[in-house]
Amino acid sequence: MDSAEYDKAMARLEVRLGYSFDNRALLRRAFTHRSYANEFDVGVDNQRLEYLGDAVLDLVVSTELFKRYPELSEGRLSYLRSQLVCEASLAEQSRRLDLGACMLLGKGEFLSGGSDKDSVLADAYEAMLASVYLDGGFQCAYEVIVNQFDELLDAVSDGSLVSDYKTRLQELIQADKDERPHYHIASIDGPPHARVYTALVSAGEHTLGEGTGCSKKAAQQDAARVALEQLLAEREASDEGAATALTAAKR
Repeated sequence: MDSAEYDKAMARLEVRLGYSFDNRALLRRAFTHRSYANEFDVGVDNQRLEYLGDAVLDLVVSTELFKRYPELSEGRLSYLRSQLVCEASLAEQSRRLDLGACMLLGKGEFLSGGSDKDSVLADAYEAMLASVYLDGGFQCAYEVIVNQFDELLDAVSDGSLVSDYKTRLQELIQADKDERPHYHIASIDGPPHARVYTALVSAGEHTLGEGTGCSKKAAQQDAARVALEQLLAEREASDEGAATALTAAKR
């Protein structure tokens, strides 16, 4: 793609975003993959922007969930945020915006299909949000993010957001401990036409959650939901504790 065509791709993206950059070089940097930076010796890739965009995105999505759903627990809010900002979700947002057409990739990465890889697109999406934040300020970034995520944020209320708790729990446990969760039906109550199943989920020797449902699968999903919300809440508490300790150590 020559320079004129690339500028047109960037202009089309600005229209889709509903935001025009004062410094379009920031936007170009957001799409500069490390393979391109290394191959063409341009010096700066999009990794620092990705770091910043991740923080901005988390803050905006957390704020919107907090405002829209005052009845939800901390664990539930954490779970929903993790679903909204996961790699697959961000890659899908990138495809809707056609960010692949804006990516600057090294030859090897390009030939291996890098412009449509979830990881590459998700990183570029976060970097792009950081470029909006740096160019126009937090309010502009907030408006862009809410515009992109509005339907998904509303989908929380009717349960149409991704709700496969078992899959998400397995991903979380395997990432932390390289273990798999195991499910056990602890009890079956009620008459034959109205059974209530109670399921337990564990990892190693530790029971992580208990759930109920009108079928074994439903009970297992409920147990996974309870476990996932608890684990995410514990992780957030641990992160806050570490941050507090670090602040105290600096005094």
